[in-house]
Amino acid sequence: MDDFDHTIRLATAHHKALDLPQAVEAYRLAISLRPDVAAVHNNLGSALRLLGRVDEAIVSYLLALKLSPDAVQVWSNLGNAYKEAERIDEAIVAYRQAITADPNNAPAHNNLAAALEDTGDMAAAVKSYRRAAEIDTDSATIGSNLVYAMHFSPEFDSDDLLAAHRQWYNRHGRHLLPRPGGERVGVRGETSIDESRLAGELRPPLSDDVASAIVRNSTPHASPLTPALSPPGRGSRRLRIGYLSPDFRDHPVGRFMAPLLANHDRHAFEVFCYADVLRPDAITHRLRPHTEHWRQVVGMSDEQVSEQIRADRVDVLVDLTMHMARNRLGVFARRPAPVQVTYLAYCSTTGVETIDYRVTDPYLDAPHAKVNTLPYVERSLFLPESYWCYEPPEQAPEVSTTPAMASGHFTFGCFNNFCKAGPPALMAWAEIVRSVPGSRLLLHAKAGSHRDRVRNTFRDAGVDPERVEFVPSRPFADYLSGYGQLDLALDPFPYGGGTTTFDGLWMGVPVVTLRGRTAVGRSGVSILSNLKLKELIAESPEEYVRIAVREAGDLSRLNDRRLGMRQRLRSSICTNGPRWTRQLEAIYQQIAPR
Repeated sequence: MDDFDHTIRLATAHHKALDLPQAVEAYRLAISLRPDVAAVHNNLGSALRLLGRVDEAIVSYLLALKLSPDAVQVWSNLGNAYKEAERIDEAIVAYRQAITADPNNAPAHNNLAAALEDTGDMAAAVKSYRRAAEIDTDSATIGSNLVYAMHFSPEFDSDDLLAAHRQWYNRHGRHLLPRPGGERVGVRGETSIDESRLAGELRPPLSDDVASAIVRNSTPHASPLTPALSPPGRGSRRLRIGYLSPDFRDHPVGRFMAPLLANHDRHAFEVFCYADVLRPDAITHRLRPHTEHWRQVVGMSDEQVSEQIRADRVDVLVDLTMHMARNRLGVFARRPAPVQVTYLAYCSTTGVETIDYRVTDPYLDAPHAKVNTLPYVERSLFLPESYWCYEPPEQAPEVSTTPAMASGHFTFGCFNNFCKAGPPALMAWAEIVRSVPGSRLLLHAKAGSHRDRVRNTFRDAGVDPERVEFVPSRPFADYLSGYGQLDLALDPFPYGGGTTTFDGLWMGVPVVTLRGRTAVGRSGVSILSNLKLKELIAESPEEYVRIAVREAGDLSRLNDRRLGMRQRLRSSICTNGPRWTRQLEAIYQQIAPR
């Protein structure tokens, strides 16, 4: 074996072990020995991208393509790097080059769909995901991407989503459920996709009548492993709760988990976190001390993670990812815990019949719905007040007065992920701006030609497109400061805001929301209801426009709302970590195995 071969083997070993700095060093050494091997440049790019050194990764991929212009995987990886660098138009070109080189390359279609999401063209994104799923019928990842993307399209209602999720489970999860004898029901091969893509004072315990109303049936599945409900109070043994997620980091899931982990009753609960976190950060390190058991599961197979959970004898296992990127639904399909719950990622269904329950609240779903009327595979567990508990960011600047009072012009805005706003939302926003003379709209959208599509929508509605302005992704402190430019926030639809809505409210900015057809479209309803701001909730797009125009017409009232918003949040369940955690713990006690 010559020096080049030895170096490549060493680099590959480091890469697989996620020892990325050493992998980069070894790949660079291999390139110095033989600079004409495209695969080495590609692998170097992949290691650099995982390290977050995206610009260097792009250079490596381009060098690989000079050596191998028709390399499908390199084109796809280059697209991923461009996408991460928020060069969306270039990413789309790269993915289409990959598809031209191989029209039946499922990862390329998958990754093109993810880039199309960033442009807000969800119809085209869903079409590309469907094509990828048709090509690679065994890829659970592509299937997850498809069913998650459907939530962002106004084309689909709850029944469509339920059917798609059931189909996903039947293809990708059902065969993983252990039989009573221990064996699984056949094992399908899984296709991985390199670099594929991609929310105070203690309250007394719940009374028995409230606790009995926590659990509502939706479409319950028959499972001999699903336990009967048990009353609160478990004697001396603590209940073992396990949380599984790749997002114990600077991510909405990580932020919302902070008050829960910090306030868990350690006398009654023993907490396990199964962290599939590729890049630990400050939030990761902050969350970790609040758990007795922190299991790093990066690189472990679903079967290995399941065995670890079984060995830990977890009573209630909680999924925090659903069908989002790097989910571990394959673990839950294996049922490593007697009771399994999904929560927090987004309020919908997983379709996984071995997940017994989903957490919701009385505003996201109807708490008194009849059995079998809620469109979910899992049974619904109702928190009595709020789905979320928000922890205000320490670095948030002080709330400013309503900017229009000084500027003389009114600014509407939406800092949510751009793909959450479908064409009906853009049309409503154009009508709002048209109806308020001199107003403007400030949107968060990555750079690209899709910005021109938004401007064209406004032009077609008779609004000067110059009244629409865009901001790119920004550091968190700058993002928070950006709310100082907004007089009124507009919640997107069909997929409403969650974390972003709370951030805007904490910065004092009121938000107008539309009650959506699905639970993910009713997050604003939940938040505003808990803050006693129901007058900002619309029941139709037309009412949404009327409320926004009405609010813009009374700057004094708007300013009073703004200056009192933080106290309104502080006085609500939405920021009361101890009280909110007791409510979730009461649910765990109700569903715990005997």
